Amino acid sequence: MYLAQKASRHGVYYVLRQSFRDGSVYRSRDVVDLGRHPEKFIIYSDDSHYQLDNVILNVLEEKGVDASEDELEELFFPFLDPYIRYKLEPFRNRHKYRKWQPMGAGERLRVIAETHVLDKRRIHFLRFGHCSMQILDKSPPLYKVLSDKSRDEIEQLILDREMDLQPQEYKNYLFSIFDLQRFFMDRYARAIPSTLDQEKVDEYFLKEYCRLDQDLPFWAGYRRNESTPKYLLRYLFMYFDIAHEGDLSWNSMGQRYRRARRAYRPPASVQKMSVAEAVAVFDVSHEQIAGMTKKQLTRLYRKKAHTMHPDKGGDHDQFVLLTAAYNELLHSRP
Repeated sequence: MYLAQKASRHGVYYVLRQSFRDGSVYRSRDVVDLGRHPEKFIIYSDDSHYQLDNVILNVLEEKGVDASEDELEELFFPFLDPYIRYKLEPFRNRHKYRKWQPMGAGERLRVIAETHVLDKRRIHFLRFGHCSMQILDKSPPLYKVLSDKSRDEIEQLILDREMDLQPQEYKNYLFSIFDLQRFFMDRYARAIPSTLDQEKVDEYFLKEYCRLDQDLPFWAGYRRNESTPKYLLRYLFMYFDIAHEGDLSWNSMGQRYRRARRAYRPPASVQKMSVAEAVAVFDVSHEQIAGMTKKQLTRLYRKKAHTMHPDKGGDHDQFVLLTAAYNELLHSRP
């Protein structure tokens, strides 16, 4: 089971989906629609304990989905209260590698054979910042994470990893994953693609893009209509609408070089909030604050943050002020 994101004009919606084998291919199906706020299915019992709403567990049981407690906790971890995430982070994945074993020769060959070449390039680039045909098949453990997954689940996984890319990396990323360097004889084609004829690069990119759109093995098991899948459209937008902002031309490289070597200017000083001002933000007496432990103060902060958070209809500036007051009072606790 995995967490999928669906973009709409109203925002991002989340869905629990499951990959399943159907003959020789893997397909996906929706299991639970979580809406725009999956955190509403999390029930807190105290400062560091929580459980999932029985609604989720009942739906999974009705649909015959066998999900472990650890799997569900991992899926909902990004939506936990920040304080609880901080507390639980050291204990995440503590059992994950206890049964680790190196891949056998047969499994390595199977993973290499079953992984599409575009997936190899993407996973390799997102891990190391580069890729080439000479080294792709030397890293089968990297691709094991894609095994026994539907095309939808693979795209969701890669989409999540692509969020770490910076705009200035987009052009190199697309140039590498579509293997555009093979169309150029220049020795610097791979190292400095920005020096190539950009009209030619655009032309080859569109050809490879269209070829992938018609690649039946790549889309095997994926439910699609006559239009281009959104998973593929994102690369079109990334290439023409976003990547040019991170252009790696000599001119922009020179600008970044000059900016990096400007005289240092210290950041503007920020006026620190006093304890009295912090107490006033919480709207309680100074005596009450003074008698609170860190745990009690945190409980009070979370209670107020629950109503003042922008996602709950609160004011952004007031929420920022509340957080600043909480940090100031927290540091003053013994």
